[in-house]
Amino acid sequence: MGGGGLEFNVTHSGMIALVAISDGGPIGVDVEEHRALADPAAFARRFFSPGEAEAVRADPAALFRWWCRKEAWLKAQGVGLRMPLGELDVREPPPGWLMVDLDVAAGYSAAVVREGGPAEIRLLDYSADSTRAGDSAIARRISR
Repeated sequence: MGGGGLEFNVTHSGMIALVAISDGGPIGVDVEEHRALADPAAFARRFFSPGEAEAVRADPAALFRWWCRKEAWLKAQGVGLRMPLGELDVREPPPGWLMVDLDVAAGYSAAVVREGGPAEIRLLDYSADSTRAGDSAIARRISR
């Protein structure tokens, strides 16, 4: 964490892979293909903060979005899933962190988290259907 050269993070799920690169501090990225869960509320009670779990009970679609935020932040911290997940509430970015939900494809959730303030985040599609980087609708710049 902190301070210096180029940092990167990699994630994949289903048919999507993402690489996040930062020259300004720690970065984490996660993507998850949506899948049916027998009981999303029970999953949320086990792995989410009480506030997040209640929100998932009210809106099950939030589950994968917040899971991606949570995992991306933990990866940026360098702790992986060793931290008790219920102690981290990602409905809002932790102080001092940029947290952006990414719209990568239907049926997927993704997030990137970077230490520090606003930064440019650029997504490039290098999928088999594109002839060169940036041909798809997901190639864009996001500043928050």
